[in-house]
Amino acid sequence: MFFWIAVAAFLAILCALCIFLDKKYPYSNWCIGTVFTGIAICVIAVVILCLRTDYNQFEREYSIQSSMYEQLSVSDINKDNLFYIMDIFSCNKKLTEYQARYIYYGIASLIPDRVMELQPIGLP
Repeated sequence: MFFWIAVAAFLAILCALCIFLDKKYPYSNWCIGTVFTGIAICVIAVVILCLRTDYNQFEREYSIQSSMYEQLSVSDINKDNLFYIMDIFSCNKKLTEYQARYIYYGIASLIPDRVMELQPIGLP
């Protein structure tokens, strides 16, 4: 995530430079550069915000499912608790997807580093 924030900061500096050059040379094409860098900054900000919100929602779900797993015991498994168990499986699946995405994209990943510290629910 730090990589994309650094890219957005670089684009903001570039956008400010384009605005300055557009003011200095009014009949040039610097306004095109200003528009493109501004759009790129907005796109990066929206993507970071959306993915970060999705990840924060996952972390809340993970903590809820972890506490539910601690409360359930093997003898408590019945038809009423199967929905909780299915939620735990879906949470583990989402965790592995986030970890795989983090490993695959490396420094360009929008997933926080702390996702690698989480363990699947139910494993020692």
